[in-house]
Amino acid sequence: MTANETLRDWVLALDDDPWALEITKAMLESHDIPVHAVHTFDEAMDAVRRLGAPSVLLLDVMMPGASGFEICRRLRSEGSLRHTRVVFVTALDDEQSKLTALDAGADDMISKPFSEPILIARIRSLIELARLRDRDQAHLEYEAVLDTIGEGVITLDDEDYVITANTPARRLLGLSDHPLDRIHLPTFIEQHWSIERGAIGRSTEARILWQDYGLTLPVALDWTSRELPGSAATHATWTVVVRDSTDGWERDQALGRLTRTLGHKLRTPLTGLSAGLEILAETADLDEDGTAMVEMAQESAVRLRDTLIRIIDFTIASTEGSQGRAQEALNPSDLTGQLGLDADIEIEQRLSGPVAVDLAVVRRGIDELAANARSAGAGRICLTVTDDPDGTVMFVMTDDGRGLPPGITERIFEPFYQTDRSGEGLGAGLGLAILAAEVERCGGSVGARAPIDGNTTVWFRIPAVTVANRSTSAVDGPLTGLRSGSDRHDPNGSGSNLVPGRT
Repeated sequence: MTANETLRDWVLALDDDPWALEITKAMLESHDIPVHAVHTFDEAMDAVRRLGAPSVLLLDVMMPGASGFEICRRLRSEGSLRHTRVVFVTALDDEQSKLTALDAGADDMISKPFSEPILIARIRSLIELARLRDRDQAHLEYEAVLDTIGEGVITLDDEDYVITANTPARRLLGLSDHPLDRIHLPTFIEQHWSIERGAIGRSTEARILWQDYGLTLPVALDWTSRELPGSAATHATWTVVVRDSTDGWERDQALGRLTRTLGHKLRTPLTGLSAGLEILAETADLDEDGTAMVEMAQESAVRLRDTLIRIIDFTIASTEGSQGRAQEALNPSDLTGQLGLDADIEIEQRLSGPVAVDLAVVRRGIDELAANARSAGAGRICLTVTDDPDGTVMFVMTDDGRGLPPGITERIFEPFYQTDRSGEGLGAGLGLAILAAEVERCGGSVGARAPIDGNTTVWFRIPAVTVANRSTSAVDGPLTGLRSGSDRHDPNGSGSNLVPGRT
């Protein structure tokens, strides 16, 4: 080992006999056990300063000056060596020597002459114990850190039972902290929480609300979950992070109320303005310039009203939850009728069977995508509907219109973004933003692909429930996704008398 090298799982051998020390060093190194040999206490402390604390200290009892027992006590008093395993190598084999060794802080004794296999076996055993101690210590320190943060962190096994939950997680969710309670998380969420937006699953994001609305303060949590790669050693397969979002939820509620009020207050005068201009155009004796001015005012009033409606719809879609929204069965044999498809839209269905979806969101999404395709001059519009194994339904619309300019496929879902920069086009650039907000509120996603072979593709994906399995829900097996309105079912009886609290 070099002077600048820092090691883990190494052995420090201290013996005043150079020959014995050389034999021990060669023996350990022949079994790939790193070892540093020293002759005095001062050399030992210098090695510790340079290399860090060893896993094991091999110490000869019969040393000149201070005995090995005394050196052991001095080394144990050093804070950096309090966890090092000490093994005495000695020709002494009487009971009093063993008691003195233990009193000095030894973990083991090996009598001279010793057997090489016995020495190697004991050294490896002590190194493994040191590894386990370090791992346990790191785990305890990690748990202590998790308990100091405001976010709740939960790990779950492959059957969705809680393995670990830090203190904030138990307080925020209202989980029992009794060590014998085995909590099936999806069942617990279904019993005590409602899904305000998004979906509960292994790689999802959602907002959940505590169902006891009699609480003085409502509780809202943001949920983020992810699969854990390479976690076989801990048996954890996924993790959940929950954070208090009650303030944000209350702001959303206030914004929604304000938007509805403003919409009501503004629609009435705008309707009166439009009606007045229409009467003026029909009854007033206007010259050509006056008629043109009235027509421009009428067009501006219509555009202002439509823009206002779009802004209201976008704000509602962005702030309201999905709780209580009905899911309707989508039947593969009658998609055209159920989706209200116009005659110019071709449909290709690849559903394996009936699925339940938020049909209102689907219809509005298809109408928006079709309207965009027509405004782009599409002569052919095709809708493909597919259910995926991940429990979602994919709606893909392809058209042969003018297509999307290069580099904007990620921007078309931004609020107020319009590909027509002339200012003459209708709308406020909110149609696709509203679609994205509604789909994401359901726990889905949206996307677009640049034109390929003259065709533009835009898609959205939303969670669904297989109709044949709706009565059992996802809580009966490994969790694949829970949504608001799913059946309440508790096969395990795991519950909690706790009330969630804010951190």
